Amino acid sequence: MTFQTFQDTALVCLNGHVVNNSSKTSPENNTKFCEKCGEENIAECPHCKEIIRGEIHYEGVANFDCTIVNPPLYCHNCGQPYPWTIRKFEALNEAIAEAQLDDADKKDFSESIKNVTSDNPKTKLSVMKINKIGAKISGSLWNDLICPILVEIASETAKKAMGL
Repeated sequence: MTFQTFQDTALVCLNGHVVNNSSKTSPENNTKFCEKCGEENIAECPHCKEIIRGEIHYEGVANFDCTIVNPPLYCHNCGQPYPWTIRKFEALNEAIAEAQLDDADKKDFSESIKNVTSDNPKTKLSVMKINKIGAKISGSLWNDLICPILVEIASETAKKAMGL
């Protein structure tokens, strides 16, 4: 038996809160602004205008609220980072700027961030660099600010290698 499927559109705020995973089939749950943070909600990539993928609907199968907890980091169509991904990169770079690190470490950390968001040839090297730099950062800055953001954006492989 083959089921007909279609991809719904997710509605996500600029900070990355998923507002509605089924904005086409459940428009009554759509809002212009996020109720968690007040930011504007978007349903398409700002770069290429492709939809943000939401829930997959199966014909004849009941929907049991399969809300996406974490929205995608990059557009599936053009590969560009979504606004919430860019904001997380910026937050990490601002946190690193506050750390007592030399310029080379700050640059290495900044360049390594994107490589831990996906599994690629540089992921493990970037994890090694981030761990080395993290050992130089004070506990509260690392544990309370940097690690929670890394948990949100790092791939499962990178999280495991970082011990997150």
